[in-house]
Amino acid sequence: MALKCRLCIPIMLAIQCLCAYNGLNHRLIMKKAQKNADDMELREEYDFSGGVRGKYAKRYAEGSNVVVLDPELSDLFPDSKSVNEALRYLAKLVRQTRKRTAKVA
Repeated sequence: MALKCRLCIPIMLAIQCLCAYNGLNHRLIMKKAQKNADDMELREEYDFSGGVRGKYAKRYAEGSNVVVLDPELSDLFPDSKSVNEALRYLAKLVRQTRKRTAKVA
C-alpha cells in the first residue's frame, strides 16, 4: 500500500490499533469503495464533439514543459521569454560558482 503523506502512517497505525483493540479487521474499515457503472459513464454536460484528436501530441512529444508561476511572480515574468532569460542567467551563475569551488577544492 503506497502512503501519500507523512500523516498517513500515524493515522493508519491508530486505525489498526483501534481495530485490534475492538477485535475488528482493519482491512474491512480501510477498504476502498467500489466504483459502479454509473460513475464510469461520461456526463451529459461534457461535449467533445468539436475536439480534435492529437491536437497537441506533437508538442507533447517534443518534451514541452509547462510550469505554473505563482501570481506574485507573474508581474516579474509576464511571458516565457522573460522566464527563460532569468533561468539562463541563473544557470550561468551556478556554473561559475561550481567552477570556482572546484578550483579551490
